Amino acid sequence: MKKWLILILVFNCSIALGLTTNETKIVQHAQKALVEAQRDYKDQRIKTEEAEKRAEEADREAQKANDNAAKTSQNIEIVAKQVDDAYEREKALVTRVNQLQELEKEVNSYWGLGAILYGIKVLLKHLFILGIIVAVLGATLYFLVPAAIPFIKMILSFFGMIFRKIGDLFRKK
Repeated sequence: MKKWLILILVFNCSIALGLTTNETKIVQHAQKALVEAQRDYKDQRIKTEEAEKRAEEADREAQKANDNAAKTSQNIEIVAKQVDDAYEREKALVTRVNQLQELEKEVNSYWGLGAILYGIKVLLKHLFILGIIVAVLGATLYFLVPAAIPFIKMILSFFGMIFRKIGDLFRKK
């Protein structure tokens, strides 16, 4: 709207000033050049705004890419830790499998009699541990609680009787 008013004003001024035809043509040409320059300026401004919008969009995309890269890096670290943990578990499992394979060989030896021997070995080991615990408790009671001495002697005589009976089973008569 402003352009048209300016053009009308310039045209009227040229007529009012009494310009010649050549001068009027020059003024009209200048007006056309001015309109064209304004149009070019507007086009360039629109293109600049579009370029700025594209640049902002590119900055946002770059920020998203950086965020995704950071998240991916964190996920890689988590997966690497999980892989290391799985490797450690695998090593422990291999060790346990090797132990169990040795035990299986021992149990299956001598046509299966190895199982009986293994059972006796485990039983004796546990009885030995139980004997140590009972001996430590008995000695502790013997020295700390003198009233427990008759009970301790009674228990020892009971076990002594059991062991004698077991020994008598294996002696020749």
